[in-house]
Formats: sequence, structure tokens, C-alpha cells
Amino acid sequence: MAETELIWRQLGVEDRDDIEKLHLECFPVHYTPKFYDQAVLGYHTQRGVEHELFSLLAVRDDGRATGLEDGEVKGGGGDDEEVKGGDGDDGEVKGGDGNDGEGGESKDGDSLPQHLIAGAIISQFQRASTYTEYNLLDDTARYPLVAYIMTLASTSAYRRRGIASRLLSSCIDHAVSNRRCGAIYLHVITYNEAAIAFYSKNGFARVGTLLNYYLIDGRNYDAYLYVKYVNGGRAPRGLFDVFGDWVESAFDSVMGAFGFASGGGARKEGGKVQAED
Repeated sequence: MAETELIWRQLGVEDRDDIEKLHLECFPVHYTPKFYDQAVLGYHTQRGVEHELFSLLAVRDDGRATGLEDGEVKGGGGDDEEVKGGDGDDGEVKGGDGNDGEGGESKDGDSLPQHLIAGAIISQFQRASTYTEYNLLDDTARYPLVAYIMTLASTSAYRRRGIASRLLSSCIDHAVSNRRCGAIYLHVITYNEAAIAFYSKNGFARVGTLLNYYLIDGRNYDAYLYVKYVNGGRAPRGLFDVFGDWVESAFDSVMGAFGFASGGGARKEGGKVQAED
């Protein structure tokens, strides 16, 4: 199917089942129902505080949605968004396992997926100064926000068609439009070579390795931390020294709000972060 036959729009309540199907297809991690219930309403609860989400979908034209014009992306903050910290942690929603990118092959004759969503990206702004041990920026007064890409996925029948690239580009543009945002970051499970190549091609740099970050079907897996600096943001001096230390408390601060689903999915185990050479 040609890209011109796709509609680009925000995630909505009508997408609840389809967005879950996409994630089940693309990720080894199982998200809790609450993750999807909140995402389709445009927010995410992190430590008891609701944060607005940015989302963009590529969907097959089913006649029910109003698409966005090229370059028009809505949702998730803008310059006026205030992201507040909060005590407590609902522990229900988990973060991405490492973002699908454009991995996989699409063969001629592939049947169309049963669900309508060909690709999706979900991200949110986070207050940079909230996570002191996980600080990615040298000037959090000038850049109080970072953008976190929670998930990026495209269904197998639509890969190699530029969908993930357009989704990521729109997310980057959204982060750049907020001048208070100095960095975009994400996690990639270490065996996902296609995603690693995809993010490297799009200007993300690998700054550390999170050891034993995932537990999938009883086996531990490491994750890479990837960062793209925007709006003049820079890494703090000593960043790699921080990543050489034990940062269990940092994991609890940053990812504790992303609870892990029970049964068959993945959950975060305590781990050590190693800096890249």
C-alpha cells in the first residue's frame, strides 16, 4: 500500500484495540491495560501526576478519521506546557522496550494487517531536573525539559516504506518546537540491530548501556541509552562518570512510573549503567 493511502493523525479513543495489537506485534514487552487506556486519552500518569502525551499514527484510510496536513502535528505540550514532579508512583504503565524503528522486511504480496494502524509513536516531556542521577543536560535552568520517546513501532506489512522515519521526524520537530527542551532520549534493547542503525542514522548517539535492564521470559537483557540533543542543549561534564556508577535510584525515578505487566512480558531489574567509550 502506498504511503499516500495513509492518514496521519493523533491517537484517539477509537484506536484502543488497534494500538494494543500493534504493540503486541512489535514488542516483546507486555504493556498493562492502563497504559493503553490512558494513551488513547492523551495522557500518562507518572508518579501520580498526569502528563500530556504527544502521539502520531499512520492509519489506513477507513473513512472515520480527519487526517493532519503535512507538517501539522498536534498534542503533547508546546512551549506553555508545565511538567510538574509528584510524589508516589502508580506503578502501572511501563516504558518502551527499545523502539521498533524500521526493522524487519516487507515482502511483496504481504497481506494487509487486520488492524488499521500501520505505525505509531508516543512520547512525553519530562522535567530534566527531577532525575538528578539521570541528568542528560548541563543546563537544566535553560533547558528544564527532556523528551522521552516511549514507543515507536510500525507493523511488519508496512516497514521499509518510510513510515517510522516520518513518525520520528514529527516527534523530533515537536520537541524542537519547545525551546525549553534540550534533549530527546530513548532506550533500545541491545539485540535490536535495525533500531540501533535507525536511530544512529537519525542523529541519536549511544551514551550508555543499562545492564540487566529488561527481564523477558525469565532472561535478562541490556538496553542502550540513546540521546539526541536539540535547541543547543549539551551533555553535562562528567556524564559518563555518572553512567559508570550504580544508579538503581535513577531507574526508580525515571522508569518507576512505567509499571510492568504481569505474565509473559518484561520487567525492570536493578542494573548498572556502563558508559560508552
